[in-house]
Amino acid sequence: MVLQTPVQSSAVLLFARIYDGDNISPHMQVVFIHALQYVLEKYGAILLDDGSSHILAAFNVPIQIPLPAYVAMKCANEMQQVFNGLRREMLGGGIKLAIGINRGPIDLQNIDSEAVHLTEYVAEQSLTGEIAVSGGIYEEIKAVGDQFNLVKHEKKTLPDSTETITLYHFMLPDTTQEVTRNLKSIIRNSPTGGESRVLIAEDAPSLRSLFAKVLKNAGFDVHIAVNGHDVIAQLEEQLPDVLVLDLGMPGISGEDVIRYVQQRHDVKRVKIVVVTGNHLASQSELADQVDLMLIKPVSPRDLVNFVKRFI
Repeated sequence: MVLQTPVQSSAVLLFARIYDGDNISPHMQVVFIHALQYVLEKYGAILLDDGSSHILAAFNVPIQIPLPAYVAMKCANEMQQVFNGLRREMLGGGIKLAIGINRGPIDLQNIDSEAVHLTEYVAEQSLTGEIAVSGGIYEEIKAVGDQFNLVKHEKKTLPDSTETITLYHFMLPDTTQEVTRNLKSIIRNSPTGGESRVLIAEDAPSLRSLFAKVLKNAGFDVHIAVNGHDVIAQLEEQLPDVLVLDLGMPGISGEDVIRYVQQRHDVKRVKIVVVTGNHLASQSELADQVDLMLIKPVSPRDLVNFVKRFI
């Protein structure tokens, strides 16, 4: 790949890779990568290369302090915290983020250089919650101060080489609360729009299948529940943006689900669209407790348009 971006040959390189990404959907991978790019842009990094599971960026040497290595470390710390917050928010399971920082030189005509490969290798040596850096970066970080906690250092022989380098591992300060405030906006502003989550609770298989199909085609992340017990179990696991709810379900009814939502403060943000064949329901107190009540039969196109109102 020919590099068009003006980056200094002595720039600090940062390589990040998401591992075990096969355990999450392609959409979620896009959201994670977008979130990492969001942090890099915030710190003025130059994006050199990215893919479904990796990012390469550079930090130029500024005229003023702080040093680019220090900025790269601050950026890496925030990337880790945002990643951890997203993993909790989106139930990312056992996926992890590896980050390595290394000093160039980088070939301005081709980013497939030895320095880039070394930076990627450094990243592969990092553990969960750590940032691995090469020796030159460590000296710059040490000169700035002791804000970052050095966990260990080790000698490594490079693959297919007799050359050795010293790697330093830092455990960075936890700033999760500070940096995860904007997780929702990061998700929403991802290239896929965050693929808003819709939970369809309908016991009639034909309607359930129809609603799921049209909402999926409209770009929503659709999940289904076949009864009230299933609805509540899924609400406990992960909250949807919109709940499309049938009232007449066996066992725990739709009305019971609505009462459950009203009693749970953390669930109240879920928008409820009731779809019912009971014409009298629209005149009951229940209609005031939900965001929208639709009387069957409901046009699939209308359902999609109404759900979009709440996204």
